[in-house]
Amino acid sequence: YELGLNHYSIGIELLAIGTKEEMIPIITEPVFNKIDPSLLGYTEEQYQSLNRLIKDILARNPKIKHNRTQILGHDEYTSRKTDPGKLFDWSKIGF
Repeated sequence: YELGLNHYSIGIELLAIGTKEEMIPIITEPVFNKIDPSLLGYTEEQYQSLNRLIKDILARNPKIKHNRTQILGHDEYTSRKTDPGKLFDWSKIGF
């Protein structure tokens, strides 16, 4: 994934609380430690919505394939990003 990937991609943003390591640049460790662990990661509703959205995008863009070469996370092509992060369960979207 060379320079310019953002010019040729569809970005999907999901909001979740990641691991402590992922969140420390954003919040302090004491604040993170106060978060109920059940609130970490993504919800089933987010995965369901994401599956519907991916299905729709693929139907409208047949050149895009449902594979891990064409569907990837920000963290997989740039070291500047940590999303979707370690708590994202790729199996819930078919991988």
